[in-house]
Amino acid sequence: MRRGSRFGGKEIELKFALDPAVVAVLKRHPLFATQRPSVKRFVSVYFDTDDHDLRRNGMSLRLRKGGGRAVQTLKRRIRRSYGLFVRDQHEAEIALDEPDLELVRAHMPETLRNRLHKPLQPVFRTEVHRTEWQLSRCDSMVSVVVDEGFVTDGSRNEPILELEVELLDGRIEALFAVARLLTRTIPLRFNLESKADRGYRLVRSKMLVS
Repeated sequence: MRRGSRFGGKEIELKFALDPAVVAVLKRHPLFATQRPSVKRFVSVYFDTDDHDLRRNGMSLRLRKGGGRAVQTLKRRIRRSYGLFVRDQHEAEIALDEPDLELVRAHMPETLRNRLHKPLQPVFRTEVHRTEWQLSRCDSMVSVVVDEGFVTDGSRNEPILELEVELLDGRIEALFAVARLLTRTIPLRFNLESKADRGYRLVRSKMLVS
């Protein structure tokens, strides 16, 4: 199932930061006892203009490779509070090493479409080892993901170790029900930054230093 595909292109998820000491315990949680997880490695490159026009419009554009596929994803933040991320998400599988803007222009604000004539360039990259379970709860499907890896701007790396609980199909109550079951036995804290947030923060701090 394509992530977020059942909500008209919306992604709805909770994000938590993980302590390295709890990762092994989390992967042995009783919630996951009846299934083997999907394990994949993803390399994602985020693109923008020199002036970060996409970022300034609350959007991110990445090209992710993994599992024998290359998927372009445009995201636009709708709401973020207390760990809950709600974003517009538009995905397309492509056979290129750079984004195809024609596939996503229709999902951008008109003012941005009219200005976006500058070439896009890589801004930062993430490399992630992903472990995923899909759970059925309350007539709904919920994805539980552990991401382990790093984000880099080419000169500096910052580690990624996070848990994502995403609603794939059904009621949002199922999302919170799964999160509550995990937090009863695993110490979790809300992560208020997306991977894109962290990458742009790295780039911004580099520009301030230089």
